[in-house]
Amino acid sequence: MEFAQRRYLATDLGAPAGGWWSDAIGISPHGTLVAGAWGGVQQIFFWDGSMHDIGIATGNPSGVNEAGTVVGTALIANQWHAFRWDSGKTSDLASLGGAISWATGVNRAGVVVGWSARGDGVVRATSWTAKGPVDLGSLGDP
Repeated sequence: MEFAQRRYLATDLGAPAGGWWSDAIGISPHGTLVAGAWGGVQQIFFWDGSMHDIGIATGNPSGVNEAGTVVGTALIANQWHAFRWDSGKTSDLASLGGAISWATGVNRAGVVVGWSARGDGVVRATSWTAKGPVDLGSLGDP
């Protein structure tokens, strides 16, 4: 059996003005778009060949799709909520009624997945569509 040698190219993404570090966290399926954090104080960036601060001052990005949709979790009104960022607009994805939600990925169609607390504090697998959060259930919880 023979294996072809893989070749990779590392790219220094830099950091937005005022920052001294950046950390790539999510990369699109074709490798052309990146989401990550940068700082001083941890903030979120989008990279499409150049670095863009997306205006979220405290948060954790988790994914980016090929359309450039960035998802993650940000401190919004003193609560950690899942967010979606598209073309300069940030949306709070809310929760299933509890105080916290966390986005972990986004697919080609823009459906976001992660987890969220219900009003009773129970954490559930969650997806977010254009209609809002959807409780996907749990493997051991009613």
